[in-house]
Amino acid sequence: MPVWEVLEETGRRLSIDRSPKLETTWRITHTEDEVLALSRLIEKTPDVLNDTSGPFLLRSAIPDLHEIGPELWEARVIYGVTPFPQDGEIILSGGTTNGRQTVTQALDIYDAVAIEKSSPVWDLSIGVDAQGNAQGVEIPMPSPHFSIEVWIDLDAFSYSYQHFLEVNSGRVFNSDTFFGRDPWTTRFVDCTYSGRKEFNPDGEELMRLKFNFEVGENFLYDPDAEDEHAANNPNDPPLLTGLRIPGMARPLSKRAWDHLDVREETIVLESEPPPDDKGRVEDTTNHVPTKWKVRRPVMARSMVVLRELDFALFGIGTG
Repeated sequence: MPVWEVLEETGRRLSIDRSPKLETTWRITHTEDEVLALSRLIEKTPDVLNDTSGPFLLRSAIPDLHEIGPELWEARVIYGVTPFPQDGEIILSGGTTNGRQTVTQALDIYDAVAIEKSSPVWDLSIGVDAQGNAQGVEIPMPSPHFSIEVWIDLDAFSYSYQHFLEVNSGRVFNSDTFFGRDPWTTRFVDCTYSGRKEFNPDGEELMRLKFNFEVGENFLYDPDAEDEHAANNPNDPPLLTGLRIPGMARPLSKRAWDHLDVREETIVLESEPPPDDKGRVEDTTNHVPTKWKVRRPVMARSMVVLRELDFALFGIGTG
C-alpha cells in the first residue's frame, strides 16, 4: 500500500479588501488518488486559523486541488472571516416591506358626483354591493417587521422550551415596550432554528435561534388628552386620538392586533325640494318627498382575537 502524506504548507498570502482573506498553499505526495489526496488535505489543514492580533478565519468548504506531477498534488486553501457567535449575542434585522390590506372605510371623501338625487349615498363605506354591504378595497400598506437572532447554550434548548415557542407563536406583547415598540403593537410570528450546532472559540455548543416579529399601530382614545389639548390650544385642530368612525358618539380605542368589527345599516332619509335660483319654494302640498338611502356605520367594536404574552419569557431581553 503506498505511503502518502501532506507536506508542510508552502506559502501564505494575506489580502485585506472588504474583509480579511488568507490563502495558503500545500503539497500532497505519494498518491495518485485525488480523493485520498483531498481527504488527507482536509484532515491535516486546520478548520480555523487564529492570530491573537486578528480575527478568526474559517477554512473554505472545498479546497482547490490539482495534480502537478506524478504522485504530486498542489492545493490552495482559502480562509475567510467568520462571525463566531457568543452565548447571548443578539443580531437585530428588519424592514418595512409593503403589504396589502382590505379597508371598508375611507379616511375622507375628496370629491363625489351622482347621476341623480335619488342615487344612494354610502358615506365613507367603500365598495358597497347591491345588498348594501361594504366589500372594501385592497390597498398597499406598509408591513413593518423585525427579527432577533440569538445563540443560546445547547443544553438550554430543551424540548419544553421548543414546545413553549410552538404554543405561543402568533401572540402579542402586552407588558411594556419591546425593543422600542409600544405594548400591543408587536406580534410574535414564529421562531426558526438551524438544527445544527454552532461552536464559538471557547468551545461551547450553541444553537442559533431567529425570532420573527410583525409591528402594527395602536389607535388608543384618550379623552383626557383630547380635553387638555383643546383647553391649552383652542385655535388648533383636535388632537384626534383613537380611531374615528363616522356617526359614532366618540372615537374607538383599537390596539394594533385587535379586529375592527363595524356593523352598517341603510338609513332612509327624506328631503323637501330646495328653493329655485330665485329663492322660490315649490308648493309641497301634493309633493312626494325625495328619499335618500344612506349606508352608515351604526356600531363599531374592537375585538380581541389574539392571546397575549410577556415576551420577556423568551429569555432574549426586551431591549
